[in-house]
Amino acid sequence: MEVYASRDIKEGDEITTCYTGLLCCNPVRRLLLYNTKNFWCTCLGCSDVTEMNTNLSALHCFKENCCGIILPQSPLDINTSWVCQYCATIVPPQKIGFIQSVLGSLVGTVHLSENYSEDVPVLRRLRKILPSSNYVLEVMRFSRAITIGYEDKSGLNELSESQLSLKERLCRCTLRTAAALGVGDAHLRGLLLYHLHAALAERARRHPDLYEELKSEIESTIQEASNILKDDISSPPDLEIRRQYLGPDCDKTQQERFFILDTQKH
Repeated sequence: MEVYASRDIKEGDEITTCYTGLLCCNPVRRLLLYNTKNFWCTCLGCSDVTEMNTNLSALHCFKENCCGIILPQSPLDINTSWVCQYCATIVPPQKIGFIQSVLGSLVGTVHLSENYSEDVPVLRRLRKILPSSNYVLEVMRFSRAITIGYEDKSGLNELSESQLSLKERLCRCTLRTAAALGVGDAHLRGLLLYHLHAALAERARRHPDLYEELKSEIESTIQEASNILKDDISSPPDLEIRRQYLGPDCDKTQQERFFILDTQKH
C-alpha cells in the first residue's frame, strides 16, 4: 500500500489524516471519531469555530426575524452551547444535539431533483434552519455534481443546457469549499475537477465557437484531475483518454480532440 499526502507538509508540521468525509462538519466528525476510534479530535480544523470560514455546521438563528447563524461557543466541548453570531441568542446543547441527529439521518437519503430543489417534505421543513453552507446541503451538492450526466445511459450529450450549467455550477461551488477547507489534492477534489472538465468539454463540443475561450480550463482541469486520480482504482474509466485528447499535451486539431466525445456516451 502506498500513502500520499494531499498537500505539501513542511518540516515540523503535524501529519494528520481524515477518517470521515471531507465535507462532514466538525461536531459530527468528532462524535464519529469518538464512537469509532475512541478519541476526541483536537486538531486545528476541529478547533476552528467557523471551520475555515465554511460554516459547515452552522444553523439559522432560531430567533424570529434574525438573519444570523448559530455556531458552537467552544468547538472542542461536546456540551457547549451554541450562539448566534448576530443577535447573541444562546441555544442549549440538547437542542443542537437533536437537530444534528436529524440532519445526520438525512445525509445519503435525501436527493436533489434535476433543478436542484429539495424533493422531500422533511427537508423543505428544515430550510428555515439550514443555511446554504450547512454540510448536509454541501454533501448534496457534491453528490449531484458528480452524478449529473452519469446516472443513466443517456450521458452528458443528452443533458439540457440548464442541466449542464447546473453541473458546472455545483462543481465550482464545492471546489471553493474544498479549497477553503485546505483538502489539497484529495480524491474529492480530483473527482470535482474531472466533472468540471467534463461539463466544460461538453459545452465546447456543442458550441465550437466557445472552444478557444474554454480551452485553457478544459486542459488544466483534466490534467489536474489526472495527476490526482491516475493511480486510484476508482478513477473514472475515461480519465486517461480524456487527458490524452483534451489535455495540454495534445497536438491534435480541435475537431480531432472532440472526436472522443462524439463516440462515447459520457
